[in-house]
Formats: sequence, C-alpha cells, structure tokens
Amino acid sequence: MFDRINMAGIRDNLEIIPYIAEEGRFRYYVKDPDCGEIYEFGEGEYFLIEQLKNCEDSVSICREFTSTFGETINPSQVEAFVRKLDNMGLLANEKADLHARQIEKDEAATKLLFNPDRFFGIFHSLCSPMIPKILYLLLPLLALFSIASLLRYFSDYFYQLRVLRQIYGLNLIFIGPVIGFLVVYPLAEFAKGLACKYYGGQVPALRLAYMFRLIPLFHVDIVDALWIMNRRKRLRVFAAGPLMQLLVFSGMVLFWMAAEPWSPVHNFACFISFICFLFLFFNINPLFTRDGYFMLATGLNVDELKSRSEQYAKDLFFLRPVSEPLTEKERRWFWWYGLLRLMFKNILTFLILAFFGTLLVQNLQGLGAMAFLIILFLRFEESIKKTVQGFFHPFSRVVANETGFVKTGLLIKLGFLFLAVIVLFLPYPFEVGGTFVVKPLNQLSIRAEVAGSIESVLVKENDRVFKGQPVAKLDDRLPKKKVESLTAALEEQQALLSLRRKGTRPEEVAMAEQETQAAAKQLEYSEQEAKRYKNMFERNAVPESEYLYALRVRDLDKEKLEIAKRNIELVKSGPRDEEIKAIEAEIRRYEVELAHAIDDVKNTTLLSPMDGIIVTPYLSQKIGQRLEVGELFAVVDDPHSYVAEVEVPEGDINEVTVGASVKLRSWAEPKTVIVGHTTSIAPIAYEKTLHRSSPGLSEREMLLGQKQLLRDKGKVVRVMVKFDDQSLLKTADMTGYAKIDAEDRLVGLSFFRWLFRLIYVEIWSWIP
Repeated sequence: MFDRINMAGIRDNLEIIPYIAEEGRFRYYVKDPDCGEIYEFGEGEYFLIEQLKNCEDSVSICREFTSTFGETINPSQVEAFVRKLDNMGLLANEKADLHARQIEKDEAATKLLFNPDRFFGIFHSLCSPMIPKILYLLLPLLALFSIASLLRYFSDYFYQLRVLRQIYGLNLIFIGPVIGFLVVYPLAEFAKGLACKYYGGQVPALRLAYMFRLIPLFHVDIVDALWIMNRRKRLRVFAAGPLMQLLVFSGMVLFWMAAEPWSPVHNFACFISFICFLFLFFNINPLFTRDGYFMLATGLNVDELKSRSEQYAKDLFFLRPVSEPLTEKERRWFWWYGLLRLMFKNILTFLILAFFGTLLVQNLQGLGAMAFLIILFLRFEESIKKTVQGFFHPFSRVVANETGFVKTGLLIKLGFLFLAVIVLFLPYPFEVGGTFVVKPLNQLSIRAEVAGSIESVLVKENDRVFKGQPVAKLDDRLPKKKVESLTAALEEQQALLSLRRKGTRPEEVAMAEQETQAAAKQLEYSEQEAKRYKNMFERNAVPESEYLYALRVRDLDKEKLEIAKRNIELVKSGPRDEEIKAIEAEIRRYEVELAHAIDDVKNTTLLSPMDGIIVTPYLSQKIGQRLEVGELFAVVDDPHSYVAEVEVPEGDINEVTVGASVKLRSWAEPKTVIVGHTTSIAPIAYEKTLHRSSPGLSEREMLLGQKQLLRDKGKVVRVMVKFDDQSLLKTADMTGYAKIDAEDRLVGLSFFRWLFRLIYVEIWSWIP
C-alpha cells in the first residue's frame, strides 16, 4: 500500500509555516489552501513529509530518520503515517481529491453572511477595559451564587418546568430549541469572536449553516486566526463561549428568584435558564465537536483529536491496520476518547430520534411517521448514499483487497448486518404498555347536606374511620332556631284545630243573643226618633237634613239587627268541614318542615359513609370555613380495593386480553416489579390528559376547578389491573408505567409497528 500511495507524493500547494512551541522545540503548521484546514506536525513528522516529497521508499526513509534523530522506526510506522496523511487529504491522489471535494461541499453548505471583523473591533474598543474584570471577578461569584440558589430550590424549579411542559406541551418542546439555536448559540459565538479580537486575532467571516437542512446555526469563522495564537490564548478564546452561556444562565436563575412566583416573567426566566443550561452542557461536553472538545484538544495539544481517535477506535474494533504511529499515551487517549465518543454519539442520536419519532407518531399519526422518515433520511443521507453506491461496484472490488484476500473489516460489517437480519426474525415476547395511576374501586365523598360553617373537625388525614362515625361538626344555631319557630307555629295551629272541632260554647250563643236583643232595642229607639222628626218636619219645625239623618240611623239599626240574628245562626251551626281541612293541611305542612329541620340539626354532624381511611389532607385548617349544600368536605377510600388504571394507546388495545399478566413499575419504587392481571377493558376510548382530578369530585366540579390545562396525547383506552399483592401499592394516585403481556411476535414486527401503520393506514387512505 505504501508504494502505491507514495507514487503520488505530497501535494505541492501545501503551505508550511514553522514556529517555536512553548517547550522550545520547532513545530510546523501545514495549511491546505483548497479547504482551509490547518494541521500541526512535530519535527519528526515534518521530516517524514519532506522525505515523501522526494518519493523515497520506506526503507530509505527509515534509514534517514534514524541518522537524523537517532531514533529507530520501521516501515510499518512510515506506512501508518502515510495513511494518516492520506486520510487528511494531503497526498496527491484520488482520495485527496475526494477529500478536497468533500471539504468544498461542506463549505458550500454554509452561507457566508458578512465580515464581522469591523463590528467586533468597534465593540472591543468600547468594552475591552471591562471584559477581563467582568469575566474574572463578577462571573465566578454570580455563577456560584446562582448555582447554590438553584440547588436549594431545585424541587420548586423542577416542578415549575413540569407544569410548564404540561401547560404548553409540544409548543414548549419545539420553541426551546428555536430559542437555543437563534439566541443562546449565537451568544456563545459572539463571545468567542470578541475574545478572539481581544487577544489580537481577526474574525473574517460570519457563516450560516443548517443542521439537518432545517435548523439554522450562526457561527463565527475564527480558524485562520487561532493558529497564530499560543495555546493559553486559544484556550481562553474557546472558553469565552461557555462563559457567556454561564453568565446568561446565572442571570436567568437570579431573575427567576427575584420575579413574582408563577408570573409570566417568572415562567419565562425558568424556561430560558433551562434552555441555557442544556446548551451550556452540550457546549462544554468534550464528546461534542463544540467548545469543550476544542478546549480538550488544545489542552492536550493534539491535532484532529476527534477524527484520529475515532479512526483509531474503528481500526482496533474492525481489526484493521492502525492509520498512524502513536505513542503509548496517545493510544490510551485515542482509544478511550474515540470509544466514548462513538458510543455517546450513537446512543444520543438514537435517543433523540426515538424521542422525536415517538412524539411525532403519537401526535400526528401517519403524517408524523412521514416526517420522521424524512428526518431519518436527512440524518443518514451520506450513509444511505454510500450503501446504495456500494451495490453498483463489482463484488470482487468490494470484498477483496489488492492482494486478493478478503477484507476482514468488511466481513465483520457483513456479519453484523446478517446478525441484525436474523434478529429481526426471532420471536419476541411482545408487550404493550402505558402509564398507570392507582385508583380505589370504592371511594366515597363526605359532603355537606346543610349549609354552615365548620365548627370542629374530629379526624385527620390517614385516620381509619367506620361507617356512621362522626368526622366533623357544623354550626347548628340556624337549624335549631328554625326547629323552635316551626314548633311554636305547629302548636298554634293544633290549638286552633281543637277549638274548631269542639264546636260553639253556650256562652258564645248567649252573647250572640244578647247582641241581638241590644240591636232590637236600638232599632226601637231609632224608629221612635224617626217618627218624632217626621212630625216636626211636617210642621216645619226642623230642617230636612235633620229629618234625613234620623231616617239613616233607623236604617242602619235595622241592618245591625239582621246581622246579629244571622250571627246567632252561625254560632249555633258550628265550624264547616272545609275550615277543619284547611287547618289540618296547615298542621301537616308544619310537621313536614319541622321533621326536615330536625334532620338538618342532625346533618350538622358529618358522618363517614363507609369503612376506610381519610385521604383528604389538612382537614383541621378547614375550621371556620363555610360549606354550601353538596360541597365536598373529605374523601374516604377503601385501601383494600386499589387497582391500577392503565392508559393503553388505541393502536395497541387489540393486543390486550382480560386476565393477561401485567408488570408494573412505579416512580416511587422503580426497582420493584409489581405483578398483576387485567380485570376489565373500558368500552370507549378517550383523550389522554396529563392532569389528575381531585378524588371525590364530580365531573362538573373537576372541569370548573381544575388548575392544569388538558394536553391531548392521543386516544387511549383504560385497562383495569388488579395487583396480586395489595401491600405493594397502597397509596392512591401513584403513577408509573405498566407492561401487559401479549402474543409473541417477530422482533421486526414489534419494533417497526409504526412503519406498518403508516403503510396500512395513512398511505392506504391516500389511494382513491
């Protein structure tokens, strides 16, 4: 291999710049003008490059190296160094051309916006006196104080994030990365550009790239400026980005602490601080190609740490020749860093894709599956292209190397592919799952049957109560007053009824007769007086008006006599039946009202409706509060009737059968597996929500009093599960995840159900 590559030689257009390193030895920068990449080599490596320019063979190069440096190397080390140069694209061969074209393609994928050097120069001239003082004095104190405060109130902070996620749902999940990539990420780039300008470099370009061709990334191009700085300055430039993000994070945490709790400003500061923390974590993580990685590579003084360590780890894993000679220390660093980076990158990619894939499929069904397939294609576009192109090459060129032997690395890859295909057709113990919440089958509420203020509370949370046991006492003054008033009115009506039933007394008859006699006597006198006035009127002795007045008095006395005679008949006849019935009806009305009033007095004592335990907290704090009729006071649960209510997605409900075995893990005891079995399946699907209503509330009360907004998570069906051991879950409203046993199926069918649903439902619906 060395002879074939060596015939091409080193490219002639490379720019080689020597400099004296911090340890006093010469080192060399090699810049590729075609792609702008800069590589750093030591004296021995530069000597090998010069020898390759002369197209010397490996034996001659080893001999010249030994005579010059006094160290012995073998041809295999020279060949490994040549492979390193070949991977960098520094050799004048076809692979180098492909490497250069790939770099040009990567640069073409980024868009040059403008030259920000003048802008950073102006900003540097204005703020340069204060930048070091702020970074070295204020930031450590601010960061320590904010982190300590956040640790102290971490439970409140985390709870608020959960509430915000429940309220805003998908909007929050997609808005967060947008704010991070458009605000937090550019702030770090701005800080690096300013630091580069502060330490004497230039910022020649501000570029715009796209992650997955969708997410815009603004970054300053300072590669050409960094290679002329010493290692300490480069470390400070790379550290400027994380320091800026730490400053913003600390400021948002302090802003969160100072704002009014649960106000819009408070929620905004909580959310932004969390986004800053995430981007700060990914930025300082050396397993990402971000500032943390560049600080590690600069601190170790290792050029191309990422690509070289990954290549070294792959070479060892696939049993290939090592691409470059390495010291024992470099081998350890490259092996562990390359292995960790490959594992971290692949696992993180899988988790992110699984998260967003599940999110898209659950909320958008078939359209979400299509969007997920597009994301997969954008992520693995290059791998897919290489795989497809490989099928068009002759099989002999793919499988065999130059000497005719089979490529070991390719056989390993084919073996893994064959193993993956075999695994897809293996039987798999398929299970369907969903979140569960512990609910009691027997749960009754204690409600006020009369309105009144709570006078005393006789129980507390978690107390054992029995059916009919008093649990609280309401103020009974108003019910007792009503009882006394109704009692008096009832006695009055009863006395009147008794009087009417006994009839008229003799004294009443005698009095009526006496009144009649008096009326007759009065009529006699008035008639005589009328006759006298008539005689005087005829003789013109009195005026006509006096005569008419005497006649009117006589007529009135006649009417009084008639009334008195009728009164005698009425008194002698006694009460009528209708009058008796009216009084009796009034008495019955008072008796009913009095019975209800007596019950109201009894109902001022609240009683337990069944045997169980009190699950409502802080009952003693309700003393003095007023309860209206029907208002909830407390809830009683039967602890022996707890079941798990599992929310199974509608797409999996056909796999669930009554009596199937179930395994549950609660968030409280994640290490304990609770075994149970399904007892019933709800006959209707409903919209899944992340809120839980208060126990004992009616649907109307829940809708009116809920404090958390509903969040649509797709249709689910409730499946009731009974525990085999009731002692494992004995607290209502505990949550966790449950898996229900279903029929065994192939691994491929189990893990790619969403793809089959996309084909059989969504795409099928498009066919006219």
